[in-house]
Amino acid sequence: MNEDLSKIRQRISQLSKRRQMLENKIMNTGDILKASYYERFIVCGKPNCKCMHGEKHGPIPWITCKKETKIISTSVPSNNVTRAKEMTENYKTFRNAQKEIKKINNEINELIQEILKIKEGDIDEIIKK
Repeated sequence: MNEDLSKIRQRISQLSKRRQMLENKIMNTGDILKASYYERFIVCGKPNCKCMHGEKHGPIPWITCKKETKIISTSVPSNNVTRAKEMTENYKTFRNAQKEIKKINNEINELIQEILKIKEGDIDEIIKK
C-alpha cells in the first residue's frame, strides 16, 4: 500500500512540475490572435491575366478568424504580416499548452481517485459488533 502511494505521489509531483512549466509558458506567451494565418494563391478573373492561364497570383498573406458570430477571412496588409504570423503562432502555443494542462489535470484527478481507493476503509469493518 505505501509503495503504491509513493509511486502515485511521485507521478503527481512529476505532473505538477510539468503543469507549472506549461503555466509559465502560457503566462509568457506574447500577444495572441485567435486566428489562422496562411498564404494562398488566387485567380483574379481578368480575361487576359496570367492567372487565367494557370499562373496564379500570390502567395498572398491571409487570415481567417471568428469574431462574434461572423467568420472574417481576408488578406493581411504587408506591414502587418510579421505581427500576424507571430500572434497566430502564439495562439497555437497557448492552445497546445492549455490542452496539455487539461490532460495533466485529468491524470492527476485519476491518480487522486486511486489514492481514495487505496485509503478507503470498508463500512462493514466499522459497523460490525
